[in-house]
Amino acid sequence: MPFTFYSTAGVHDFQDWYRDRFCLALRQSINNNTNEFHYKLLTSSELTRAITGAEEAFFAFFAVNHLTGRLTHSGHTHHEEAEQPGSKLAAI
Repeated sequence: MPFTFYSTAGVHDFQDWYRDRFCLALRQSINNNTNEFHYKLLTSSELTRAITGAEEAFFAFFAVNHLTGRLTHSGHTHHEEAEQPGSKLAAI
């Protein structure tokens, strides 16, 4: 089972060698983990790393919008309204 661990702005203050060793130790710990349910967790350098500020903003945007309910399907979108006969946009 793939395991993702992204660290954010706080680790950017660490020196590169420290951050690299931290991520390496974390990957080794995850990949060598055994548990009572016999799930095998796997990670890689791409899945366990410090992310950029842009990536952090991307995840924050979706997290906030998900938690506030703005990403749920309401059953009504502007695109669907435009396709309905008699709608304002269809009448134009």
